[in-house]
Amino acid sequence: MTLHGAGQPAYQVVDPTTGEPVRSFPYATDTEVVEILDAAQSAYLDWRGRTVAARATLVRRAGAALLRRCRELAATMRLETGKPLSEGTDEIEYCASVFDPYADQGPALLADSARYFPAVLVDVTENMRAWHEELFGPVAVVHRVKDDQHAVDLANSTPYGLGAAVFSADPEQARRVAERLETGMANINTPSMDGPELPFGGVRRSDFGRELGPGVSEFMNKRLVCTAVRPHV
Repeated sequence: MTLHGAGQPAYQVVDPTTGEPVRSFPYATDTEVVEILDAAQSAYLDWRGRTVAARATLVRRAGAALLRRCRELAATMRLETGKPLSEGTDEIEYCASVFDPYADQGPALLADSARYFPAVLVDVTENMRAWHEELFGPVAVVHRVKDDQHAVDLANSTPYGLGAAVFSADPEQARRVAERLETGMANINTPSMDGPELPFGGVRRSDFGRELGPGVSEFMNKRLVCTAVRPHV
């Protein structure tokens, strides 16, 4: 949905390799915005009324649909952002692989009141899923390292690379470490920094291109390094 802007032309998707418009989309009218919001509310109420088993079936179907349209979607991503076809295909296949575990394990989790208490995981080894996967939730994986190089090697061993944070009483040492981390954003003595003028994005499986910041950053993997004036510790 694109809201109307006074005097603005229709929204366009532009091919980053040629600068030519791929497709134009008209701005939504006030009436269309109301209809869209009503449809979204109706869909939410319908979803809330479905059983867990019905939701699991739909989640599984969504993953299968991604796989069926994998090459088509990867070609669209390449046209819109310039992402190589092989990378787009790999990203879509990975996204599709996430659906089945939710469909398989979601019902059991919900039956157990769907609560996960904050946890710190230690002694995690490479044969454990927590070593390689992104954990979204109140969970922290803690590793012991020998020195800075060991910490950098461990941090860079993941297939992801969105953001990182380095905390140290020595800001110069923290910056040396941060510069060697293979991430789109690195923060020193603060968990994160954000703002409309700062490019947001990652590398590897975490992202391609940048949001916010200068418009040309959409098609670049510009790296952001921020240092807190007052350490957030």
